[in-house]
Amino acid sequence: MRTNLKLGLGLGAVGAPASEAEPEPLDAPTGLEYVNVVGATGAVNCNAVAEATGYEFEFKLTGEEVWSPLSTGPTPNVGASDMPLDTLFDLRVRATGERPTSEWTEAIVAGGVSPLEGTSSGNGISPDTTMLFQWANDSQTDWQNQVRVDVSLDNSEFTQAALVAASDDSATIEGLTPETFYYFRAYYVSIHGTLSASVEFTHTTSPAP
Repeated sequence: MRTNLKLGLGLGAVGAPASEAEPEPLDAPTGLEYVNVVGATGAVNCNAVAEATGYEFEFKLTGEEVWSPLSTGPTPNVGASDMPLDTLFDLRVRATGERPTSEWTEAIVAGGVSPLEGTSSGNGISPDTTMLFQWANDSQTDWQNQVRVDVSLDNSEFTQAALVAASDDSATIEGLTPETFYYFRAYYVSIHGTLSASVEFTHTTSPAP
């Protein structure tokens, strides 16, 4: 007499393939920075992440909870515009790709400053070698810390000619050459060292007496 033996081997236990391990998330970006800040514009950069195909940048006002999208794209370097002025804001980034998305970076704090207002320029005490630059300071913010004036002969290469307290309301540019045409750019310098958008103007010194 033949007896059929049924072995208790479940197909699920023996025949199923071993489950694959969940892939590790991408590394979080490093080196996040906000640079080339001029007024409400700047550049947000971080180091590239291996195997990442995209980067998500976000910002929020410092002290608030809600983050807003700034940029999503394939490169770790993006331009920022229309950023808040005269206040601090936070920036962060994470990497995306075929592997799970990375953690957000630790936020960095940044900020920009509003431009000069009520500006004028004219001859200094010695019109052949000096120029007087003035600005309104009746509505300045705490961010508007200093005023910097740069000078150029060719409107290309500028050098710093003056750096004074914003509350001074004027700066005298000295050491100019008589009967010479100059280009000038003036900025607020914020308490964090960032520059406002520039006020640009020209001036021609008088002939030597």
